[in-house]
Amino acid sequence: MLLRIVKYFVLIVSEPIVRVTLNVLCRLQGFRTTRVNNWVFRGPPDFIRLVNEAEKRLRSEDYGVLRATAGHCTVMYSPRRTFTFLPWKYAGISRDFLAWGCEGIVAAWVYFTYKWKSAQKGRWFFTDVRRSLHESREVRARTKEWLTQHGFPVELREAFNADSGSGRRT
Repeated sequence: MLLRIVKYFVLIVSEPIVRVTLNVLCRLQGFRTTRVNNWVFRGPPDFIRLVNEAEKRLRSEDYGVLRATAGHCTVMYSPRRTFTFLPWKYAGISRDFLAWGCEGIVAAWVYFTYKWKSAQKGRWFFTDVRRSLHESREVRARTKEWLTQHGFPVELREAFNADSGSGRRT
């Protein structure tokens, strides 16, 4: 328990340094920025264009997902892999999801929204691995259910199977 507390403290202390470093790296790469409520999206122009399209689609299909962006989060283009880093509320959308266009961005956005809500349920940094894995499966299942309800392609929904997570388009 003490080790977890120390790790959490280190995360809190190092976050501002990482945030500034990532901001500089994003600028050096020529990334653009757009804001949706309190979520900041950073990436190349095509990524930002897709984020803006995804915002419009979510506004018309499920405004509740947009309302959930009231808390701070930074989402960036991450070419190799989609990720979430809960302590600092960072997320990355990979080129695999970008291959799906606006639908891929919406799918990742819904996933991140459910992921943050799941993390707010309890003190995630003190939980055991089994509970964390259970929460991850639950988040994937909820995301897949949302995508099904809104008529997203089967192949994209399959990216959220319990044993998957790549978002790769086949």
